[in-house]
Amino acid sequence: FRKLANVCGSLIPTVVKCKCFKISGKPLYKFLPIGLCVTNNEKIKKIELQAPKALTHEHLIQQASSVAVNAATQLLTQTVVAILDTAEDYKKALLDLMSLLQESKEVLGENRIQEELSDLIIATRAKTNDFKNQLVQLDSLLNYVEKVVVSTAETSFLAGAEFVSTCLSERLYSAKVQVEEVMKNIKLLESEFLNLQKEVIFETTEYEEKNKL
Repeated sequence: FRKLANVCGSLIPTVVKCKCFKISGKPLYKFLPIGLCVTNNEKIKKIELQAPKALTHEHLIQQASSVAVNAATQLLTQTVVAILDTAEDYKKALLDLMSLLQESKEVLGENRIQEELSDLIIATRAKTNDFKNQLVQLDSLLNYVEKVVVSTAETSFLAGAEFVSTCLSERLYSAKVQVEEVMKNIKLLESEFLNLQKEVIFETTEYEEKNKL
């Protein structure tokens, strides 16, 4: 560098990267200092950097809108998945409870079996109620998530990110349809459960009245 500096008026060191060899298929690199010479008679030109398009306010707002859309999409997806999983657990617990109630109708008068079934029914009912409470809370959460998604989609549209805004709106619509279908099936199953519970109460009461006489 000392010799090079004597030849040139000034020396601006820089670094370039070059491949030297590979180990295990991965290239290793070595760095070589390169001298960029400028004579005393030359003037260093001032470089004026102009803001690229990627740094304009409009583009940055659109980028931020895309990030917000991604976050809203993830929130919507996680909420819907939680609802579907909890609804499936609730459905299974409810079917188990209905099966136990149906069995209790068939063993009226058999005290030992009835006592065992009674314990199972109590435990299964507690589990069923727990899943139902979780489902109600998640369904309530979805209402607030929907507001976030709608607001984010509208904001992104106004910011010029029309494509991601449209995609988010479509995902919200699809999620609502899916959840509504699941909740509809749950309501039908709950209706069947209530009817079966009424039958069990009526038949049990009738059996006890007959045995009193």
